[in-house]
Amino acid sequence: MTEQKKRSERMSLQDYWAVTEEEIYPQNFSSHKKYEPSRRGNQVRKDAGIPHTIQRVVTNPDADPATAWGTFAQRKRAQSQERAKSEQRVKSVPRTLAQTGAPATHGRAKMPNRPLPDNKSIPRRSSQRNRHNGLIWRVLATFGLGSVVIVAVIFALTSQAFSINRVDIVGTHDSKVIQSIQHMGIQEQNIFLLDVTGITKRIDALPQIASSDLSKQWPNVVVIHIVERVPVLLWQTPQGTYSVDNQGVVIAPVSESTGVNTVIDLTLQRSQQVKTQQGRARQQITQASTLRPGMQLNRNIITFAANTLKLLPQMVGVLTFKLYYDGTMYTDGIRRQWGEGPNSRGSYIVESPSGWKAYLGGPDDTNPLSNKLIELHEILTLTQRQQLNVATIDLRYGVHPVFTLNS
Repeated sequence: MTEQKKRSERMSLQDYWAVTEEEIYPQNFSSHKKYEPSRRGNQVRKDAGIPHTIQRVVTNPDADPATAWGTFAQRKRAQSQERAKSEQRVKSVPRTLAQTGAPATHGRAKMPNRPLPDNKSIPRRSSQRNRHNGLIWRVLATFGLGSVVIVAVIFALTSQAFSINRVDIVGTHDSKVIQSIQHMGIQEQNIFLLDVTGITKRIDALPQIASSDLSKQWPNVVVIHIVERVPVLLWQTPQGTYSVDNQGVVIAPVSESTGVNTVIDLTLQRSQQVKTQQGRARQQITQASTLRPGMQLNRNIITFAANTLKLLPQMVGVLTFKLYYDGTMYTDGIRRQWGEGPNSRGSYIVESPSGWKAYLGGPDDTNPLSNKLIELHEILTLTQRQQLNVATIDLRYGVHPVFTLNS
């Protein structure tokens, strides 16, 4: 046991304002003194600023903490002794023949050395049986699911419930376009086997159609959305008048032409001379080219004509006129052939009801159309001021316009 160390006394200095120890425990002081509580209120204590010293008493416990380890060791030793005594009281009982299969001797019986059974006699574990049964069920489930899918596919491809019986066409009221689409064989087809890409290409190939979109509405309806081509002018030929859009596509023939926004093609009305490979002889043949719906004309030529029809009344002030297209041009009195047909390079001619003609050229000229129309306006203003009877005005040569007068 360790020696007890005498602990040093500790002194505390405290300042008590409200109550002193003498007032709380009057019995610890002399008995002849009468307990007189201090007056509270506004009266100030006389000994308020004097510190009071109280002695602190410290005592040591009777038990030594060092003895705790000895008590624990004794308790463990006693538990070990009790356990040894309980083991000595257990007696081994000989096993019987029914329990061990062999005659029992004194004491604990030993297990006999029996041969291990063969694999066939060993029963399967429950986990192995469950794994085998799970594999069988998975195979059966896969086979059943595959059969259901096959039956569903056969039903979807052969059932009349998925046979297209209605085709809705949205975006056009043209009876010819509607009949053309209805005769493409879309109806009575299976909606799953419908070739959407092929049918869309066939619809877009129609001259009246700019674009199309095909959608399916289950189980047996097809909806076709159509955007029609918008004509910007009429192209008149000896074979008929056709509407043309801004891309130069010939849309359809027009039965009646009012003359507004109409271009008269002179190329198809003229015969030309060509050289044949046999004998290199010049022969006269008739131009047999004709326009058909769906043909692609030169886009620049169509754009130039549409701008002329739009800007001529605004910039020149000519409201009534005819616009011609000629595939040949005349330069220095020599006739130069630039091509033939509506797809070739040529010149536009404006004819006024008063009798004058203005040669505007084509879209390939360096002088833009707006400059040509300004020059045309200045020449017409000059001839009217001087009361001249103008015959032709040639604006195809840039900054050198030429005009002629009637004799």
